[in-house]
Amino acid sequence: MAADCIFCRNGDNTLQKNEAAYAVLSWSPATPGHFLAVPFDHAESFAQLSGRNLSFLFSLIESTYDVLFERLKSEDDFLAKCYEDLFENPPLHH
Repeated sequence: MAADCIFCRNGDNTLQKNEAAYAVLSWSPATPGHFLAVPFDHAESFAQLSGRNLSFLFSLIESTYDVLFERLKSEDDFLAKCYEDLFENPPLHH
């Protein structure tokens, strides 16, 4: 964990995680349900991530999409609750 990394100071807004990455709702969403998939490894570019970590990252993206899609269908106020929590506990900005 890097003290100056905004992504390392995520807080309690994690939607899902696996051994190589985690997913959080965007604090500046382009659309409802917009989320970020963040690898635990620090890299200057996407191309620097190992094949194994990329595999876990893409798996996380797929599973988070599936979870959000199902919850959005079944819970009308799911995103409202998520964003309310996000605004009450915003990530630290750099």
